Amino acid sequence: EAGVEAGVEAEVRGNDCEEDGKDDAADRHQENQDEDGVMPPKPRRRHFLLHFLFAVPRRVSMCFFVGAIVVLSRRTHEQAGCWRNGRTLWESAIRSEPKHGIAHVNLGQWYLEQGNTTYAIKKFKKGTASLM
Repeated sequence: EAGVEAGVEAEVRGNDCEEDGKDDAADRHQENQDEDGVMPPKPRRRHFLLHFLFAVPRRVSMCFFVGAIVVLSRRTHEQAGCWRNGRTLWESAIRSEPKHGIAHVNLGQWYLEQGNTTYAIKKFKKGTASLM
């Protein structure tokens, strides 16, 4: 008997929930009506072709930005290799602009700090000659 009563109570509670759901739907229906009781027009679904045409530029731009990030990340990684120490930095500068006097002088300074006076003197001479 206790099991039957629990089943009946659960069934009654289930019906109450369904009625509450219907009441909520009716309330929402009334909220959507304007003062005259007229429902606003339902929004139309976009045509598939229009949706496709407007979605493609977003996809294209997203691919472009992802591609740009990949390319620039690779370039940044390559450029960061030039900054390992003063020698790699100034040699890279000289490779890109061979007549850059300041780069030669700075590379000579790096060689001098490392104790390699022979290369330092060569770079100082080449740097000052291109500055004149």
